[in-house]
Amino acid sequence: TREQFVHSGFWMVAMTLVSCLNAIFNWPQAWKVWRRRMTSGLSASSLWMLFVVQAGFTIHGWCLGDTFLSISGSIASATTAFIIVGYYSFRSK
Repeated sequence: TREQFVHSGFWMVAMTLVSCLNAIFNWPQAWKVWRRRMTSGLSASSLWMLFVVQAGFTIHGWCLGDTFLSISGSIASATTAFIIVGYYSFRSK
């Protein structure tokens, strides 16, 4: 059944990996913005939408007591916020 699958070792490992990927997938973009001071090709509206989605799922995870979702969403949201700050700091330079 679905419940048995969700509680299987495979599912826990898979969700751990996905949670880690969610937390770090945007780090290369953050590196580009902050280390190289490059914002070309970035869309502020897309960054804001991404932030809202990530923050929304973080809150959802917290409300459900889903630790993986809460932690990875918090890191992902913070990374996106970091990129947004860099975007506005470096876009005219």
